[in-house]
Parts: sequence; C-alpha cells; structure tokens
Amino acid sequence: MTRLFLIIVVVCVVVQTVSSNKVWFPVFVAFEGNGKSVYDAWRSQSECNPLPTSFRTVGSQRHLRNSVVDGWNNANIRMVKVEFFKNNQVVAWMTFNGRNTDKMNWFSKSNLAQSSFNDLGSCSTFNYFSIAGDHQRKFYVNQNYGGCAKDQGWMYVLDQIRGCPYERIGSIPMFLYTKNFTDRNWTRNMAQPADMMVISVLAELSRVG
Repeated sequence: MTRLFLIIVVVCVVVQTVSSNKVWFPVFVAFEGNGKSVYDAWRSQSECNPLPTSFRTVGSQRHLRNSVVDGWNNANIRMVKVEFFKNNQVVAWMTFNGRNTDKMNWFSKSNLAQSSFNDLGSCSTFNYFSIAGDHQRKFYVNQNYGGCAKDQGWMYVLDQIRGCPYERIGSIPMFLYTKNFTDRNWTRNMAQPADMMVISVLAELSRVG
C-alpha cells in the first residue's frame, strides 16, 4: 500500500456539491496486522489516533477514528459505507441506511442498501450480521456454520486468531472476504485478506442563514 494513497484517505478532504448539502467523509480507518482490536477501536476514541490526520505523522500502528462516531446520534448521518482495500483497490464494500441508527446498530441486514457481493441482500440467510459478531469475529456477515470446512459467509474482521485454518493466513487484525460467483465457503474458496478497512458516512450539513 503506498503512502500517498493513505495520506489521501486519512487527510479527509470533503467536497460539497452545489446541488446537495450532503457530503461523504471517512470516520474510521483500520489497518491489518498492527495487533490492535478493531472492535475496541470503533467503540472508543482512546484506542485510536484522531482522524483526520497525516499518515506521515502517525503511521499505521494504531487505527484512526473521527469523534463524529461518538456524536453519531446528532450527526445527521444518512448513509454509511464500509470498504475493504487491498493494494490500493476496493475489493469489497457495503452501504447502509444510517437514519435513526446509532454507532453500533447501523451495521445490520435491515439497514443494508447495496454491496459489491453478487448474492447478498437483506433477504439472504444469515447466522450473523452485526458489529459485535461472534467472539472475535467482528463486523461479521456470515451465512452459516458447519465446522470450519463448511463455514460460509461474505466478510468480517478477525480481532484474534481463532481455530479455523482459513483464519491463520495473516496477522491480526485481519479483514476477510469471499470472492463473487462462489458458494461463499471460507475454506474451499479461500478467505481473501484485505489490508485496510475504511468506514465513511454521508452526512447532511446544517444549513447556515
């Protein structure tokens, strides 16, 4: 991942269109392999470096978080986007309705709007779809369990190494996803690791005057 790309992401330049009072901006950036819990970082500013910031200054030893997350209920958030990046490219993403949500419940099947996955929708079958997930599997969108060889799902954050072979392909935290046009089996179709997760929000700015 190039330093230039990360600087562009974390500096958080916001462009407002003439026809809209809404803007997209990143509120959370998490890095693979730094040993820091993504779940704890999302819940607490004390676990993160502030965002916006310069990557040159802070590096990737800690995740980055904007204080907007703590003021979620008063931030006029309309949509939320989760993206996994690998080698500077978006490899998986989901968007969610952010209206009338808080910082923990927006990530749900009922709020799902769109995604990069060809077979994922609010009517799909899930055994988990939440930020809290299951044990150390966070931001977890999973279809079913059946023992490691039969587990199937779409994407999640692994905060600690667990027992399944497909979860031993890198250092924690890991951002895992499955490719399109497969049966979503984590073992047979190989869990794919991303190197960065970005959460952005579409917020409506207060009108002045």
